[in-house]
Amino acid sequence: MPTYIHYRKYDHNLQPMPKGGATLCIEYVDALRETIVVAVSECSKHDNFSRKVGRDNADMRMERYRNGEDPRFVYLLPRVKGMGIKENVSFFMSPYFREKDMG
Repeated sequence: MPTYIHYRKYDHNLQPMPKGGATLCIEYVDALRETIVVAVSECSKHDNFSRKVGRDNADMRMERYRNGEDPRFVYLLPRVKGMGIKENVSFFMSPYFREKDMG
């Protein structure tokens, strides 16, 4: 069962910006939970952010990865012991989104 993280930019009043962002679909790859797979769906900075659309797109990318069809926008991450799955993914993916000016 996957879990999800939604990234958004915030304004100076700490309100989420309506445009841009990303949704990550996350799950463990192996039975030992040593590797995490992350499927990313990015929303254009010109489009309104939608959790549902982001989740649907990330799920579609994860399904394509599982079927061996399309590895684009999918990342394999090592698990850092002592961190939960969302903490682990945030630790590795936050620099990616900062570089893209998303968070």
